[in-house]
Amino acid sequence: MRIADAATSSFSPLSELRQNSAATSQSGHRAFGSDPTMKNSNPPDGTARSQIRNIRIDQLRNYRLPLPGIVSILHRVSGMLLFLFLPLVLWLFDLSLSSESSFDRLAQLSQNWVTRVVLLGLSWALLHHLCAGVRFLLLDLHLGADRVAALRSSVAVFAVSLSLTLVLALYVFGAL
Repeated sequence: MRIADAATSSFSPLSELRQNSAATSQSGHRAFGSDPTMKNSNPPDGTARSQIRNIRIDQLRNYRLPLPGIVSILHRVSGMLLFLFLPLVLWLFDLSLSSESSFDRLAQLSQNWVTRVVLLGLSWALLHHLCAGVRFLLLDLHLGADRVAALRSSVAVFAVSLSLTLVLALYVFGAL
């Protein structure tokens, strides 16, 4: 409908709803949200599709989350870690730039293995968040949204982020 036609007609969402509800299927019933122009989603052999139901709380222990779901959850966790540890990272950055004595203090602090493990964990969070973010941007562009491509891209996210973290760990702990 053109804008000029809409201004002169008595169109309302309620009248469209009444027209749509008047159209029924062969059985006389129409499912909520169904579109008569869409094809039936049941298989051609006449068997009904299995219903997808939400899992109950007692089934969580046995539920196996698919790999793209794990990537999605870890993307959120890594973003949360980056946000929560941002004050620490900014303090370390300030410590490195303030003076020569504060830089020496930072160098002494970075010799502790606990500090190295924390910084390595934050580095993994950054690398994973970056790789998964690129994956989600591509999914927003409808690239790689089917099941096989989504699985491949989640494997790629893990492969890239973990391998870069391993290289960084070898460098931080002095093996490279």
